[in-house]
Amino acid sequence: MDHAAASRRFLPGIIVPILLIMAGITGCAAGTRLSTSTTGIAVPEGRYRLYLYGCHHADDLENMALIVSEQAPFRFNLYAPESSYRITVPQTFDRAVEQADRFLRCGMRTVNSTRIRRILGPAGETAGYEMLPLYAYYELGTEEAVQIQYSLLHGVITVYIRLAPLLELKEAFPDVPGSPGSH
Repeated sequence: MDHAAASRRFLPGIIVPILLIMAGITGCAAGTRLSTSTTGIAVPEGRYRLYLYGCHHADDLENMALIVSEQAPFRFNLYAPESSYRITVPQTFDRAVEQADRFLRCGMRTVNSTRIRRILGPAGETAGYEMLPLYAYYELGTEEAVQIQYSLLHGVITVYIRLAPLLELKEAFPDVPGSPGSH
């Protein structure tokens, strides 16, 4: 058997297991994925920090707010540059919702309403609240412009924020006939 043939047989045999191990390590590093729920939202007492993400320009669709109790058992970390968001001083829940609602209406696009969801901890407890703007479906092809994922690892919830896939296509292919971004 020549050297080239041996390499072709050896490389897949070693590369595939290495890639599987790397994928397993990456999956473990991401932590426990958390979910959200629109049920069971009561007006909780206490003081809350408000994380305001986005609103960098008039047509920015990547906007969201987090409302987190000072008593929350978890810390939150937005997976974004610090210049992409700000954190307010603690305030009441109602005041935080009012401020978030004003913030989420910052752009030139019409926000029909906003939606609040509970961020559920691993035992179903409330870890915090997310608040998103809801846009006109006929304008964007979707009400929610962002997709958010929450991952818990060592008491820290990392928040991953990205533009919805349909809107990413719109940005990538604005002039392709039939694409979500075509005019």
